[in-house]
Amino acid sequence: METYTSPKRVVRDGHLVAFEGEVMSTDEAVRRGLAIEAVKAPEPQAEDLTVKEIKAKLDAEGIEYPKAAKKEELLALLEADLYDDEEE
Repeated sequence: METYTSPKRVVRDGHLVAFEGEVMSTDEAVRRGLAIEAVKAPEPQAEDLTVKEIKAKLDAEGIEYPKAAKKEELLALLEADLYDDEEE
């Protein structure tokens, strides 16, 4: 969850909207009119990942792979794991 910190005390129409240093979710800041809704960057596609990044994802999932595996092989393992997660 992304957070927003109010840089100053904000009062509108005599009502306190946020106090200086108040931390809230970005969604709450948007709701209060303190921030505009952020446009999130698209998630990188698996093909855009480096071999090192793919291996790190596989390691995080506990998926074993051959030490000399090529990028295509690693991607296949990663995509197979993502497909398995979607079925659960």
